[in-house]
Amino acid sequence: MKNEFLSLLETAQGQSDFVIAVVADIRGFSEFSRRNESPNTAMFIKRFYVQLLTKYFPEAAFVKPTGDGMLMTFPYCGRQPESVEI
Repeated sequence: MKNEFLSLLETAQGQSDFVIAVVADIRGFSEFSRRNESPNTAMFIKRFYVQLLTKYFPEAAFVKPTGDGMLMTFPYCGRQPESVEI
């Protein structure tokens, strides 16, 4: 995995886009993980990620696990405001 990551970094480029960001977090996960064995907790997180990405947010353009949650982004193609008055 490390070598693949390093290989991808060689061709990585920056790009600015408007996106909608969604952050999902499992309520009560800390207490759940204290009451369950590590393998059970890991399988629970795996099932959570799979359901989140296949059933609820299959169109996510970018995903990043955040421990007991996930950050997802979606392209936003709306018009950029001409100017903002304060």
